[in-house]
Amino acid sequence: MSEPGGCGGGACGCAGGHHAGAAIAAPPARINGIALHPAGQRPDDGALRELAWAELLRQEAVRQGLLPGQADGPAPTLQPREREVIEAMLERSVPVPQPPRTNAGATTTRAKTTLSMGAWPRCVTSCSP
Repeated sequence: MSEPGGCGGGACGCAGGHHAGAAIAAPPARINGIALHPAGQRPDDGALRELAWAELLRQEAVRQGLLPGQADGPAPTLQPREREVIEAMLERSVPVPQPPRTNAGATTTRAKTTLSMGAWPRCVTSCSP
């Protein structure tokens, strides 16, 4: 029969059995063996996503020889210089298409025409300034 607060088995870590009340530290999330945060901490999803992206980018910069490798341990906090190196790596690696010169003027003219013709919502009943 199960106990309140767990299955009662004691071996699964769900707070049942003789382990009830014992704190079980969650293992840290890891990328390629590098811990993203200290054991026992649980960053929210957004923070964990940011830590993961930063670590993946840092590891790629290390692979390309742009940043020094790291001994075992948790993921380092990126310093401003390291961030600059990673940003430069991304700028070289990810092409950003530029609009052709001939279309750039047409797009600007079309946007100005649309705005001057009243593209913004207007009051339907009464408007007060």
